[in-house]
Amino acid sequence: MTETHRQQLRLGKCIEDLDKLHNVPELKTKRATMLCKTAQKLFENAEEARLNGDEESSYVYYMKYLRIIAYISKDKEYLKEKSYFNNMLGTKNPNKALDAAEKLKSSLIDRYAKEQKAKRLNDIKESELFKQKIDESRKKQMEIVPIIEAPTPLGLPGPDEVTIKSEQLYSILKSGKLKVMILDVRPGSAYVESHIAYHMCISVPEECISPG
Repeated sequence: MTETHRQQLRLGKCIEDLDKLHNVPELKTKRATMLCKTAQKLFENAEEARLNGDEESSYVYYMKYLRIIAYISKDKEYLKEKSYFNNMLGTKNPNKALDAAEKLKSSLIDRYAKEQKAKRLNDIKESELFKQKIDESRKKQMEIVPIIEAPTPLGLPGPDEVTIKSEQLYSILKSGKLKVMILDVRPGSAYVESHIAYHMCISVPEECISPG
């Protein structure tokens, strides 16, 4: 049977799953003639399923058929009229069913193994993709955030400034957060007339400063 003709596996994940499906209950309550008719129907179903590429169903039908044949062969009615029942069953059908069941079993075991391997590989691939997405997400979260220089605090001159505006000085003195010493180098008379009302404001008159 070619690979393309086979139907997808659906009844089980291993041959043991199929073995649970071919039990035939209540054989003891049926006569040999009825069992022969049931066996014939199962054989026909098995052949049809096999030709349609349904290996699982075909295997289950063949195994049910063989179970009934095994039971019939021990039945009292069969033992009395073997020729009659063998003709009803078909002398070649039991051997044909046995050969077909063995081939199907071998094929199914191989297919189940390949399917399980493919599933494991797919699970590994999905796991790796999931891990990759997590790593990418973490990488994005850990990207370096652009450093933004903090603005110069209110009232303080910038690092490149060598002078301070009166508004900036007033803001510093009013906040009281920085200790500042003010040296007033204006002429002494100017300091007396007006100066900043600040306890750390010291007058160093211009006339007291020697050039150089």
